[in-house]
Amino acid sequence: MKALRPKELELMSVFWGADTPLATAEIRELAADYTWGESSTSVMIVRLVKLGFLEIAGNFQKRNIICNTYRPVISKDKYYGELISESIGQASPEVILGFLSNLKGNGKISNDTIDKMQQMLDTWKD
Repeated sequence: MKALRPKELELMSVFWGADTPLATAEIRELAADYTWGESSTSVMIVRLVKLGFLEIAGNFQKRNIICNTYRPVISKDKYYGELISESIGQASPEVILGFLSNLKGNGKISNDTIDKMQQMLDTWKD
């Protein structure tokens, strides 16, 4: 999976936070705090559609213009899960263990999550 550029990730965050498909005008309203402009929004949407992160959900007519609405094809959890999986798949066992150690040391992972991970690892043993 291709990693998103920082601004594309910001835009995808808007989609992931929405309950319904969004039109470009709605995106600009929801993303007022972001620094990208109107034309950048359209360019990023086209790129995200080509990359398979967004799809056209429908369209509507506003005055004499047909406007598309878009929705994410991939969830936020799936995106990050696949990125992490690809990264770990290329790492040595020492790097993986260091990563997990850092998660626990930084308080980024709960004991409940550790228990669930242990159960999963136990099922993978031969």
